[in-house]
Amino acid sequence: MFQSHKSILKAILFSLLIGVSSACIHEDIVEGDYPDSVIYLPLANNGILTISAMDESSSPRFTIENNQLTIPIGIYRSGIGRLDEVLVAVDLNLDTLAALSIPNLQVLPQSALEYPNSVQLNRGIALETINLRVNLSAVFQNPEAMYGFAIGISSEQVPTNPALSTLLVLIDPRFLLEDSNMD
Repeated sequence: MFQSHKSILKAILFSLLIGVSSACIHEDIVEGDYPDSVIYLPLANNGILTISAMDESSSPRFTIENNQLTIPIGIYRSGIGRLDEVLVAVDLNLDTLAALSIPNLQVLPQSALEYPNSVQLNRGIALETINLRVNLSAVFQNPEAMYGFAIGISSEQVPTNPALSTLLVLIDPRFLLEDSNMD
């Protein structure tokens, strides 16, 4: 009876060993028809990011420190592509703001913005994050105004999703004047 339990235990261990060894990760992309890669800004899903109150959530959309507003922006690549790297250009898109009819909207001066001109998406990387930095001294010049800017992405290697390629950011500085964390 002891021998039969030992044989059953060996059979189970052998089966587990075969199962585990066949579950290895295989990273090659198999030939086939796949959707084309497309780049986009996930945060542009809502169209406009309005900053009008402190964000104290567990994953804030922005932070404020040393008179600087920092907005992390994700750039995502979908699909399975064969390109090893994709260079994504990041540009201001001031024409987009002209189409909005928001009272007291002023374009944030380009000198008040800091952002990378491009970002590299390497093979195997689907998401890269950049930081947009706003010098808040510019928005305190007229605290009754709403300030805005638009960031767009493009690439010569892959198309963009036109509905998610531009992010509008509106900043209402009135809440900042009341916040004691600004100093």
